[in-house]
Amino acid sequence: KDIVPALFDERFGDPASNPKQWTVVEVSQFISRFQAGRSVAPAGEEDALSKHRILKVSAVTWGRFAPEESKPVPNSYVPTPEQFVRPGDMLFSRANTTELVGATVLVDETPDNLLLSDKLWRFVWQNPGEVEPRFVLSLFQHPAVRKELGNRATGTGGSMKNISMDEVMTMEVPFPPIELQCAFAARRAEIRALEVAQAASRQRLDYLFQSLLHRAFQGEL
Repeated sequence: KDIVPALFDERFGDPASNPKQWTVVEVSQFISRFQAGRSVAPAGEEDALSKHRILKVSAVTWGRFAPEESKPVPNSYVPTPEQFVRPGDMLFSRANTTELVGATVLVDETPDNLLLSDKLWRFVWQNPGEVEPRFVLSLFQHPAVRKELGNRATGTGGSMKNISMDEVMTMEVPFPPIELQCAFAARRAEIRALEVAQAASRQRLDYLFQSLLHRAFQGEL
């Protein structure tokens, strides 16, 4: 089991049953609005003149920000400053299948030429000092909250569902004190740093193994 979701459950409990009796608030209590991107007809991948790329829904679908999931836009398109994706942004998918609508990621790093599409929203906080984004990230990634987002989504055609801003803003969730949110976020950052270090270590070991294997086949060992 992934350590961060397990840590969230241990610290705060299941948001659906709220066993620790945290104060329950509407999402609008800590998010003032969602800032939407724009719909832009993509250029061809072979368009070498394209300076900007626009994110696809798949850039946020799987829990980690994937900047490579993007498409070039025509060089003639001039984006507004608000359309650019920035480090620290929390992004939300308003359209996807029932299971994947409402997918949420935090942008730690990003190329400076990426743009928000009309199917992606940026969180805009009510009072940034009174909410910890990494707590909200884990909250919105929790299966119970994801299920509620799916239930609130609408759409009859095909498998694509949409959720309105009002449906998200009126959703009720447990909201622990900011001190506990920050303590969780600090521990979460430590765990993620360890995971990155372990992945780098595995990569080095794999490289070493492949090098030794090559030398063995060459008769150098």
